[in-house]
Amino acid sequence: MSPEISRSLPSYVQMANHYRERILSGELRPGTRLPSIADLAAQWHVASATAAKAVSLLLVEKVVRTSPRGTFVADEAVAVPGPLERIRAAAIRRDATDELVTVTGTGIVPAPVYVADLLDLDPRTMVIRREEVHSRQDVARGTLWTMLEVCWIPGMQALEAGELLKPSEVEGGVLAFVMRAKGRRRVHGRTHVRAEEADSREAGLLHLPLRAAVLGSADVWSDDDRVLLYSEQVRPMDQVISFELEADLRDLG
Repeated sequence: MSPEISRSLPSYVQMANHYRERILSGELRPGTRLPSIADLAAQWHVASATAAKAVSLLLVEKVVRTSPRGTFVADEAVAVPGPLERIRAAAIRRDATDELVTVTGTGIVPAPVYVADLLDLDPRTMVIRREEVHSRQDVARGTLWTMLEVCWIPGMQALEAGELLKPSEVEGGVLAFVMRAKGRRRVHGRTHVRAEEADSREAGLLHLPLRAAVLGSADVWSDDDRVLLYSEQVRPMDQVISFELEADLRDLG
């Protein structure tokens, strides 16, 4: 079945998203050759210029490389999945190149002041704190990328919380679990990113030198009424995260 273009996003963005997801999931392995510009245009029923823009976007993100022989999946995995890609990846079959999740801490703790503020809670309200180290592994090349994530989850009942407190991976990820537990099919997310230095805990878990430069980010997931999950991530430098953005001129004045 040929891939099809919907009208929700520009054609070249949809094409880039399609190949990015396949690359980040491990379905397309390093060194895999992508179709030529002409073949991409024919498969997606778009102009050659549109296909070229899609490839250019992947080049900017460093998930592919080009040579006189064509376009290939990058050998070095400098691209890591952003929030949406990580959610989508939960539904993709795992293989030799895959994300490994190691739970390094769980518990019910008083929310720090900044977390309580974000979650609109009284200071010291008890919340679930779950800490995980994510890495993508390849049997031939070892670890490709790593990420430390700390999730703060408010308002979970004892039975709901049980799965989140286990020292094992949560099927589909923490966000998907919280959405199922709360009966939510759709949530809103906002991501904040900044460069920082790794503290001793972060450096130890990511096997980095103390005060190494890292990329810190935070995701706030909410429904129409309240924040359901706040998570913080730390990644080593030299990794690229992609985000989908839209701008409407009517909103910009």
